[in-house]
Amino acid sequence: MIFAKDVMRGTHIDDIANYASACLKVLIRINDLPNFCKRMLHMAKGTIFIDQERCKGCTLCPSVCPQDILRMDEGLNSKGYHPAKLINAEACTGCAICAVICPDACITVLREPKKTTARAQVVSA
Repeated sequence: MIFAKDVMRGTHIDDIANYASACLKVLIRINDLPNFCKRMLHMAKGTIFIDQERCKGCTLCPSVCPQDILRMDEGLNSKGYHPAKLINAEACTGCAICAVICPDACITVLREPKKTTARAQVVSA
């Protein structure tokens, strides 16, 4: 069993990464979502910004990205790590799974606001 105190100390990082990746892949399979969720997920637009200087190259974010648009950079940051990078910004939905799993909080997520329809504007007025 893995405890939060162990996570904070940085122990068992391989076990945590494997467990988190397996859990999120099971929970967030696009094929397992109802049809209306699939449509919403594919319509969503967003982007992420990765602070590459703070990234320690743990590889958690690429392993959980449902769009498979994150990779580890071949270059090194100033600390000597291979940071994560976004390879296809157009495909990003802004789901924020990468930001949630990032142990160093290096990822900022931006999502486009939902467009309101004419009917929604009348109801809200």
